[in-house]
Amino acid sequence: MAVDSNLPASSSSTKLGLGGTTINAMALIAPGAFLWTTFQLQAQAKTDGGGNAISTMWFGLLLAVGICFLTAIAYSEMAKLYPGPGSSYLFAEQAFLNHEISSRYARISKFVVGLASHLYYWIYPAVMVAMMGNLVGYIIGSLTNGKLFDPASPPLWLVGVTAVIFTLVVAYICYRGVQGSTSVNLVINIIQIISLILVSILFFVFRLRHPELQWHHATWLSVALPHSTAAVMSQATIAILLVVGFESVTSLGDEVHNPKRTIPMAVILSLAIQGLFCYLLEYFAANLVLVEGGSKTLKYGMTEAAASAAPIGDMLKMIGGDVFGEAAGFILMIVVAATVFIALVGTTIACMNTGSRVTYAMGKDDDSPIPTNLGVLHGKTLTPYMSLMVLTIITCLVGFYASWFSQCGSAITLTDTSTAAVKAQAAIPNGLLTITYLSNFGTFALYGMTCFLTLMAYAKRDDRNILKHMIIPFCGAFLNFFLMYKYISMGPEAVVAFKVAAGFGILGLVYMFVWHGATGVSVLHPGKAKSSS
Repeated sequence: MAVDSNLPASSSSTKLGLGGTTINAMALIAPGAFLWTTFQLQAQAKTDGGGNAISTMWFGLLLAVGICFLTAIAYSEMAKLYPGPGSSYLFAEQAFLNHEISSRYARISKFVVGLASHLYYWIYPAVMVAMMGNLVGYIIGSLTNGKLFDPASPPLWLVGVTAVIFTLVVAYICYRGVQGSTSVNLVINIIQIISLILVSILFFVFRLRHPELQWHHATWLSVALPHSTAAVMSQATIAILLVVGFESVTSLGDEVHNPKRTIPMAVILSLAIQGLFCYLLEYFAANLVLVEGGSKTLKYGMTEAAASAAPIGDMLKMIGGDVFGEAAGFILMIVVAATVFIALVGTTIACMNTGSRVTYAMGKDDDSPIPTNLGVLHGKTLTPYMSLMVLTIITCLVGFYASWFSQCGSAITLTDTSTAAVKAQAAIPNGLLTITYLSNFGTFALYGMTCFLTLMAYAKRDDRNILKHMIIPFCGAFLNFFLMYKYISMGPEAVVAFKVAAGFGILGLVYMFVWHGATGVSVLHPGKAKSSS
């Protein structure tokens, strides 16, 4: 992710090795939290034909992880050329500057990548705070045994207010200059990985205990099969949310020992641990225990999962209660929910810290989409407080919107007896799913551009490798851009996200040319490339 190369370097004299760098790369990819939060959105996903895509959830995740691996290799190879702070924002400029013909367009390239970065990191925090609102509402409803409200459908005002309050608290932490340390990130990740392994084992045990139940997937193999191409694409466009963030460590060039070697290894290792192992394991286990037909207490299938604010919480109570007793099932759910709460706090702090620095970087270059002085640091905390303020306002507004409409659209299952009010609610695009698609659209755009930049950067180098510098980045760019194109056929939420993203891009480009024209600064870059030796 793009951050400014002029930000103060870490004051610590101790540089990160492979272990510390990998842990920091994992800070945004919480290995257990997003099963709880994103499973709900994936359970609501529809194919272009209108059918539910939940049967292909695991394979859609596999595709998303595969795309991220292709992109991660591209990031790793670019980090070898340009190991300093900056990530994609630096890559965009230097890849163009290294070619005589394209060098004049380096500033435009950097601006376009910055726009994609903003679409990603201005919306991603709102997804996190909206998910926190749902989590808190679910926990409160469960603790009161449903007497206040149904945990699966917490009051919209509570979810929205929680999202706003959580945003303000995180923003204050970021303003004070507090960032997650390597040791804290390590502890959080260990807790989550242990939790997900234990929960996955419990899910396997439950499946083996009840061969008589009518399972959503009749066989274990069915979980891993691509039942529908359209459904796989639909799931992949949401599942990318689970594994984004691995690229953020490429901005730590000044804080890592031997960055040309360490950063590429950390990017791949973090993605392998959390994508290939953690998420593929727990998603397989969770899909394995969806029950479409069973007793009154042992039935939790596609319909129930799509309608709940926390399907994994519901499944934990059901399965834990069956294996250990009702009280134990409730305690299990609360314990796992607590780990998710902690992970969401850490993830949101990390993404708001990084997101504010994206805007700060563009502000220093007079390229920010908001015409105000965003390229300034606080005198004491050295935080980009103006950029953070803008991000806080955006996160509050978008997070509240997502929360308020989180029980609309795809979350509604219509029947022959549905009232006019329910049908009207189902016609409104689901807010949380919409902003997830929007954030992920920015992710695909940024990742696709980075793969393309890798092709450019290595095009005329003597050390170019056909596999790493041509085939892999080409495939990565193609798949990222292809999934962006597929948005137009993935339901009303994706269509809304596509239109907003297109509008944001057009307005950004218009702003760039108008702003530079008004200030007399050329959009063409007069400089030369930095050495990449």
